Amino acid sequence: MNLETGDLSGLVLPQDLERLRGQLQDLVDDGKPLTPAYEALATEAPVALVDLVLGPKAPAGPLAVRGAMAVLETLAAQASPAGTIKRLGDLAPELRADLLGAATGLWPSAGWLVALSQRFDSTPVGHSHLEGTRTHPAYPGVCVAHARAGHLDALHSEAAAGHPEALAALALVDTGLAAKAAGALLSGHPEIRVVPWLAASLGPDTAACLYRVVPLLRSRAAAEGLMADLAPFPSAQALLAMVLGGMRA
Repeated sequence: MNLETGDLSGLVLPQDLERLRGQLQDLVDDGKPLTPAYEALATEAPVALVDLVLGPKAPAGPLAVRGAMAVLETLAAQASPAGTIKRLGDLAPELRADLLGAATGLWPSAGWLVALSQRFDSTPVGHSHLEGTRTHPAYPGVCVAHARAGHLDALHSEAAAGHPEALAALALVDTGLAAKAAGALLSGHPEIRVVPWLAASLGPDTAACLYRVVPLLRSRAAAEGLMADLAPFPSAQALLAMVLGGMRA
């Protein structure tokens, strides 16, 4: 048996479990990677792998957890995705952001990632999960989940970066912040139509929100783009017409 290379020959489980545990700890103490050993165990002894990596005697620290990150899917299949990520985060708190990113890549639509962001994400809370799902079909729903969890700064940043799904989710919980986000979005992305997204969330309250957006516009391109969708909202349309009249070409 040579764990450094992932060679498990001669190993008999579960009889040799404690011997194996001791040798894995020796690798950690010597600063040597556990990835080859964990990958071999994922193929040959996945149940033992869970005990060794997630159990009460599991080695702590970034070296051990980086090795475990190479076999996340195997661990999650034997335990659970949420439990696996939470346990590894407890074993190496300094890798929580990396673990959250890896989890988002594997289980992008998982609802537990929203709550986990509260503990694992860097400021603003929710950013990692939102950023990691932008191209995934679940992104609109992920935005709504983070809105309901109160992760509004991350949603504002997403909207300002040109993602109207985040704007619509933000409008569900904070129309004032949604108006600011719409202004920021249009400043950088005047071609994006924000009115349909706001209307989908706000319904009859859309006009009031738009009335707050208009004074935030800083470019004629953004104002003209917004004007194209304002026919159903005459008060906002009239205000924007006044603003447009004072804007330079």
